[in-house]
Amino acid sequence: MAEAHQWTVPCSICKDPATHNCNSCGDILCDSCKDIHLKSNASRSHHVVPYAEKADFPVTYCKQHNNARNQYWCQGCQDFACATCVTSTHKGHSLRSLADAFKEKKEEVERELKRIDKEILSVWDASVQQKQENIESFVAGMDKADKEVVAHAEKMHEQIEKIVSSKRKQIADAKTAVLKVAKTEQEQDQKELNDLLKMLEIHADLKSGGKAELMHFTIQNLRSKIKMPTKPRDMMRELISFNPGKISFGSMEYMLGHLSSKSDTPQKPSTRPKEKPKVVPTSASGSKQEVKKYLLSSPETVSSFKAGYNYPSLACAPTGFAWVRTGDSRLQKMDRNGRVLDTINTGCKIGDFTFFDQKNILFTDWMKNGVKMQLCSKNTNAQGFPSIDLFSTTGQPFGICRKGDGCIVISSFKPANVIKYSGSGQVLHRYESQKFKHPLKMAENKITGHLYVCDKEDTDNTSNGRVQVYDVDDKYSYTYFGNEPLNFSPMDVCTDRFGLALIADFKTNKVHVVSMEGFCLQYIKVEASLLNWFSMSNYEGLNNPRYIDVDDEGHVWIGENNGTVKILKYLSIPLDWKSC
Repeated sequence: MAEAHQWTVPCSICKDPATHNCNSCGDILCDSCKDIHLKSNASRSHHVVPYAEKADFPVTYCKQHNNARNQYWCQGCQDFACATCVTSTHKGHSLRSLADAFKEKKEEVERELKRIDKEILSVWDASVQQKQENIESFVAGMDKADKEVVAHAEKMHEQIEKIVSSKRKQIADAKTAVLKVAKTEQEQDQKELNDLLKMLEIHADLKSGGKAELMHFTIQNLRSKIKMPTKPRDMMRELISFNPGKISFGSMEYMLGHLSSKSDTPQKPSTRPKEKPKVVPTSASGSKQEVKKYLLSSPETVSSFKAGYNYPSLACAPTGFAWVRTGDSRLQKMDRNGRVLDTINTGCKIGDFTFFDQKNILFTDWMKNGVKMQLCSKNTNAQGFPSIDLFSTTGQPFGICRKGDGCIVISSFKPANVIKYSGSGQVLHRYESQKFKHPLKMAENKITGHLYVCDKEDTDNTSNGRVQVYDVDDKYSYTYFGNEPLNFSPMDVCTDRFGLALIADFKTNKVHVVSMEGFCLQYIKVEASLLNWFSMSNYEGLNNPRYIDVDDEGHVWIGENNGTVKILKYLSIPLDWKSC
């Protein structure tokens, strides 16, 4: 408990510490004001005493009855009363002696002061002290995090230095080896040149009538030089060149690490109850253990509705709705209950579609080998805005993915290839086509920049397949074959704010949740009851999941081959990642 606070009574005139009290008028006076008070004509007759000897209650005078001294306290009027007031103004009222009323009020004030000192001041003292400790702990934690970032960056720098040293050593070793061989060849070339010069000298001697025994030497040397090249061998050595990798801020930030918010500072109990804070990770990446703890062991079914079309591909927006294909050329904006909010008729057969930005949709024209863009703002169809032709593709397009750098990746299986285009249609990169058989849907990992491509053995829905993964530099990284390669039939893929890849497995009726490193963390599947299984009525399990995407609140939208769209909650917390 905090020590009792000592209160200083100020002078009622100048606010200096009071030393005296006027029992006549109730003024509280300091030494200077006391002298002035007693010299004034109006108050020179007043009874001024040291403050410790002041009357138990203030002396007041009635203004209605010739300044008669007040002796009572009216309970109803909450006012002073003199003897005359008792028979006139306050006649019949509940009156108490002024001494008793003042004593009661004084005790009430003293009780309140004690309560403030005990219950409020002590709590405030403890709260201020605890807040200071929390601030110091916070500053220490932030300084620690800052030092850890710098230390880890220094380790990265050391590793980069080691890599640079290794590369330079490789170049130096190759340079030394080549120069050694070149020196040997130069010496051999010089010897050959000297032999030729000597032969020319002998030839000159013979021509001028030299000795006959030189003829035999010359003939033997000429025979050995018949197959000699007309000039020294060229220095044919493979030149080592440096092919720099793409320096990506995103990938470098991912390698450095992420910042996460956690409340690990010990808190002392407070007298005021506080709501338990919701733990929502702020980082978009993390270890398998960090991410896996947010995955629900059993997904929660949010809703299920019919899209009216057997191939309901979809693209989720960040505000609880998605655009769903409900016809060969029709897209409809739907909420989580399947309510239609808007409709777009593209006028062409759609292969695949995705968001260009919040107002436009990109889609592939399956029949005319092109990429188009369509406005998707409110009342689009009512105005009849036409789609815009962006560029033509080299093959029959199917899948489409807009990367974070603005490039557009198109997959096709006539011929089987995956090509990255600029926004104007310029071919920027052709992914390794020999790895593809029937590339389908694609997605970009917003954390690492990796590109995921679903690839099938053939166009049959039940055929086996794989997911090919390419890094941020468009180089092949790895292949995900599923945990059961002979039964793995990936049709679509999407990624969430944790960098997890969600893959729709058509054949096994489940969704693979795969880490950034390519490990399957768990499956998303909905088991039906035995009664529903045998009756096939109201079946709630996944039925040939063909299309998939995630929204920003931890929901996965799944389009089934029978035209049903199911929405499941697979994370225990809401997301704040804008998927479009």
